[in-house]
Amino acid sequence: MAFESRFWRAEIKRDISFLERKLSNKINFADDVDLDKFFSTVEIKLFTIAYALRKLMETGKFPDRVSAVKLNVSQYNRNQKRIRSWGSFDDYYDLSSQKKIKMELRFLCNQFIHARFFQPVGNSNGFMRVVYFVSDHDQQKCVYSITIKSLLAKTRTIVDLYPKKMNVVYSESEGRDIVTSI
Repeated sequence: MAFESRFWRAEIKRDISFLERKLSNKINFADDVDLDKFFSTVEIKLFTIAYALRKLMETGKFPDRVSAVKLNVSQYNRNQKRIRSWGSFDDYYDLSSQKKIKMELRFLCNQFIHARFFQPVGNSNGFMRVVYFVSDHDQQKCVYSITIKSLLAKTRTIVDLYPKKMNVVYSESEGRDIVTSI
C-alpha cells in the first residue's frame, strides 16, 4: 500500500522531469544499442508513472475525480493481419485511420501497465513526440497514441492533488480500519 504518498509523488515528478528533458533533445544516436537504450528508458519511465498513478488512485491518495480525468488520445483501427509475437504495432493497425477520442486516466494507466504494444516514436525532425500503446486485452480492436508532452503536462497538474476528507471506521469483524469514504 502507498501509505505515505509523498514518496510516490516525488518519484512521479522526477520521472516527468527526466522525460521532459528527453523530449527537448533531438534523437541522434550513432548505433542501434544507444537508440534501443534511449527508447527502453523512456518506456520504463512512462510505465513507472502509469503504475504509480494507478497505485495512488487505488489507495485513495487522489480525489475520486482524478481517475476520471479525460486525456486527448488518437485511436487507430485494427487491420486484418494476424498479430504475431515478433511483429511491430504498425504491421497490425491502420495508422491512416486516426480518430480523436477522450480516454480516462485510469483506463490509460491500465493500457500502459498491460501493454501488448508500447512504442515511443520520434518525428521526422528527430524528436520523440508520441507513444503508441494497447493492452493485450484490447489488441484485437485498435491501437492508441498520445503525445508524451500532453500526458506529462496533465500528470504534473494532478500529482499534487490530495483528498480533502477521509472517513475511517474500525471493523470488529475484520479487525482493521476501513476507509468508508474519501
